[in-house]
Amino acid sequence: MIQTKAEGEKIEKIISNSGICSRRKVADLIKEGKVKVDGVVINDPTLRLDPIQSLIQVDGEQIDTRKQRTRLWIYNKPKNVLITNAPDKLRTLKVVLEKHGLSKSKVTPIGRLDFNTEGLLLLSNNGDLVQHLAHPSNNFVRRYRVCVHGNVTDEKLKALQEGIYEDGKLSFKNMRCTVQLSEGKKSWLEISLTEGKNRQIRKALESLHLTVLRIVRVQFGPFWLGDREPDTISEVPLRGSLSKYSKI
Repeated sequence: MIQTKAEGEKIEKIISNSGICSRRKVADLIKEGKVKVDGVVINDPTLRLDPIQSLIQVDGEQIDTRKQRTRLWIYNKPKNVLITNAPDKLRTLKVVLEKHGLSKSKVTPIGRLDFNTEGLLLLSNNGDLVQHLAHPSNNFVRRYRVCVHGNVTDEKLKALQEGIYEDGKLSFKNMRCTVQLSEGKKSWLEISLTEGKNRQIRKALESLHLTVLRIVRVQFGPFWLGDREPDTISEVPLRGSLSKYSKI
């Protein structure tokens, strides 16, 4: 019989804080019957437990519920790499972590970058921090340098800011865009947004008849890519308002 305490921690928080995945993914794992507590499959993501006294397994593997230090890394993702936990993809998170000596850490990407996009990808072992940084309501700026081919006009820049409609529906909005450099039909743009939808920048620019040649994320919230080399991982400290997540 599972022993619970009203003042305990929610199972979804305990698991996400172990760094396995986000809270949303925990709920999916519970629905799929992949979470056990003291040997019993559970189906309630709001279940409260004592993380020290309870034996918790996810997909057959026991998770470490001991308090540990929060860690946050910046990975400079190269082009033609997809960071995913799916084993059949070209480059899994596990492979990247093993290459950089972090294979024993429970690490989750904060958001994602598509296959052809380069640059700053945050990784952390603290599920609460992952959720905080990724949630669009917290308005963390994502800044990109984007190289395009085509005619970049004031009207197109205005459309990115005010909104682009497709089939009468608003598809993209609040994308602040400035031209950094232009050489003939080729331009480098700086685009900032606070919510990263799947392939949002690429789709928005293509809808304006601009061909995207390169996308590099250079900022996520208070963190900048700087001069980090491609395919490198470096740990960064938690400062300011994020310091409250220093312990898991």
